Parts: sequence; structure tokens; C-alpha cells
Amino acid sequence: MKSPRLTPSGPHLHITTPARSGPRPDRLTGGEAISQAARLTDRDHQVITLLADHRVLTADQLARLVFGNLKIAQRRLLCLTKRGVLARFRRYRWPGSAPWLYTLGQHGAAIHAATLGTRIPRPGETVER
Repeated sequence: MKSPRLTPSGPHLHITTPARSGPRPDRLTGGEAISQAARLTDRDHQVITLLADHRVLTADQLARLVFGNLKIAQRRLLCLTKRGVLARFRRYRWPGSAPWLYTLGQHGAAIHAATLGTRIPRPGETVER
């Protein structure tokens, strides 16, 4: 299934959502969140914690804070986005392009909530934030 892309004419946002693989994001349970969290690296958990605290960061900011190298950061952030751990968007800017802005995806929000022992947010709550 291809990732839907949205480019509204109003606020000029380009939003990508991950293709579904594995459990559906709207049906992720605490146990599934914990099992997904086990497959993440310590650095991935740092990214999730930073995004939970700051809500939105660029790849450059995450590279400086966690990775130390922009290319490595971009590759890992894309992988986490495809898995639904992160979500990304960019604002339309002419000429050129704006940097990708990363935030927690549904799986990332569920993993963060499960590690804290709090309620897993509904998909609408994650998108709203």
C-alpha cells in the first residue's frame, strides 16, 4: 500500500504517513507497544523522549542532539517514519524546500506511553498534537 500524500492549497503542508506494516496504529495495545520498543535502539528511545518533550524537531536538530552525523540521522529517521514511530511534515516554501519536521507517530506515542506506564493515546490525539 502506497503512502498517502497531501498537499492542500491553503496552508501548503506536505504530509507523509507511513505505509501500514504490522499491527494497525489505531489498535496498538500496551503489549504490542512494549514489543515494538524492544526492537528499538537506545538512540531511538532518546529520539522518542526528545520528541515527546519538544513535540517537533528537525533532522538537523536531532542529528546534533543524538546522532552526531546528519546523513546517519536522516537514514534512521526515515526508517522510524516508515515504521510509524515518527511522523514528518514540511511546509511549502518557494523557491526551494523547507526541512522535514519530525514528531511522534502513533507507534512512537504508544511506545512512549507504555514505557511511562500511562494511557496509550488514540490516533486522533496523536495527529492533533
